[in-house]
Amino acid sequence: VNSSVEALVEGHRHVRGLSLTDAASMAMLLRSEASKEADQLLESAYQLNGHSTLTSMNDHALSEVMSSYLLLLTISDEERAMLLKDPLNGAFERVAGDSLISDVAQDALLNLAFQTRHVANLSDDTLYSFGEAKLVAD
Repeated sequence: VNSSVEALVEGHRHVRGLSLTDAASMAMLLRSEASKEADQLLESAYQLNGHSTLTSMNDHALSEVMSSYLLLLTISDEERAMLLKDPLNGAFERVAGDSLISDVAQDALLNLAFQTRHVANLSDDTLYSFGEAKLVAD
């Protein structure tokens, strides 16, 4: 991402400076790249918890996936690579037990329930798709 933004900035800086359109283009590029990375991390969180993005899951399973997603967001790239390579190395269980991460994940699910209260019938046996998980992650 940085190289794309740098190329855009450098290309216009010497000619005429950055315009509002250039700034908007950079913002859209950064948002697009951040969204792609978030989707990849969410897919990784599904895999860490033994789920497929093609199947729906209940709120308990989604809460665990969201906790894993938040964990992946908060660790370094090196730690993330090690965790994804060998999820059974103990680090995942040690950090995944963090109550703050679990609380944030649970709050995100409650926010989804609140946002969809008029358009969805959320009961104890509600199943969530990957698309709905992406809404929670955003």
